[in-house]
Amino acid sequence: MSDVQPLRVLIIDDNELTRSLLNVILRGSQYKVIGEAADASSGLAMAKSLRPNIILLDNNMPNGNGIDIVKPLKMALPRAVILMVTTQSEEETIRAAMSLGASGFVIKPFNTQSVLGTIAEASKHFVLAAPATPTY
Repeated sequence: MSDVQPLRVLIIDDNELTRSLLNVILRGSQYKVIGEAADASSGLAMAKSLRPNIILLDNNMPNGNGIDIVKPLKMALPRAVILMVTTQSEEETIRAAMSLGASGFVIKPFNTQSVLGTIAEASKHFVLAAPATPTY
């Protein structure tokens, strides 16, 4: 029996479907979703109290966007891996997130491989996962 504890994940995204999909992707792996928030301000408060290892963070949300809380998240949780999970792939957005401390970017739409692969690699360096292409 392994003593390795699952990595604790907080999902901050205003879209319930996205939160549910991320939960499904992370289920059964080495991750445990410890909380979900639907807006930036409650997500920041939740992160400070739950102290996750990984934060999956949307950019466009009520009560502030994700990029606005990257810096306070990093200040409160300097070792946390923060991955932006968003439709915004503009270079300016990516640069802003990187400069504030984001560890990676997953562009929507995403799939299991892009999420899990980006989480795994983000602890090493900044990662940008391209949008997933549909497979039929």
